[in-house]
Amino acid sequence: MKNLILPIEKPEEAGNLIQYGFDWADFLKARLVIVHVFRYQKLASSLIDLSDQIKMDLEKELAELVDPISKNYPSDMRYEIKILEGDAAEMILDCAENQKEAMLLLPTKGKSKSERIFLGSVSTSVLEASKVPILAFHPNSKFTIPKKIAFPVDSEGFSSRDTFMPLFEIAEKCSAKIMIFHLENQNEDLGIHPSLDEYLNSEEKNWSLSYHYELSDKPITSAINDFTRDYKANLICLTKRKKSFWEALTQVSITRQELRKKVVPVVVVKG
Repeated sequence: MKNLILPIEKPEEAGNLIQYGFDWADFLKARLVIVHVFRYQKLASSLIDLSDQIKMDLEKELAELVDPISKNYPSDMRYEIKILEGDAAEMILDCAENQKEAMLLLPTKGKSKSERIFLGSVSTSVLEASKVPILAFHPNSKFTIPKKIAFPVDSEGFSSRDTFMPLFEIAEKCSAKIMIFHLENQNEDLGIHPSLDEYLNSEEKNWSLSYHYELSDKPITSAINDFTRDYKANLICLTKRKKSFWEALTQVSITRQELRKKVVPVVVVKG
């Protein structure tokens, strides 16, 4: 990844998010783009358009927060602050998709009434529509080099090697172990699709692979949660594609307790 896009909802509460973004940018040697979107509705009776002034004030506020944090990182660290006006989800997606080799860093918000892992209408819209990979993380996350990556897969194939590129790049940077986890809870185990082996083993790699199979009637989310805990994974990679499978993974917290206690980030790639 060459560009990491970090949306900020409330600049005054964004210190930890920005530091986390800088940590990932430093780790991946990528450029960090910090994005804040605002919406200004001019009153019909008003003769003054304040949007430019609001933008300038927000740029100043974010710069005052970002600049001191940036001094803790290498002097050649590249970052940019973008203040955009309009619909938040549309602006975030447009910004990410107009950057080369981009990945979105998307903060989650914890537990809601419906127990969704990714909360808020903006986050949900971005997750559903994004064409670029996403790294979702708890707002209180502290950066940890991902040495063990849990990669749950079903029995379906993969359309392109490009699906795996974010996973490969992260694993390569830290000589990580990618742990393939396959749960089959039907009567017959359909196994892992051959395309997975083909793409994973075609790489000249600085990382290792392991395969883990479980035949069980557990819900998918519970099985992934247990696997992540038992094997001490500090990053999860999920594939967004088949709606039923994707909804099963996102409607209920995959690692509810881990997100609250261990704060396990989740990379979402498009299959």
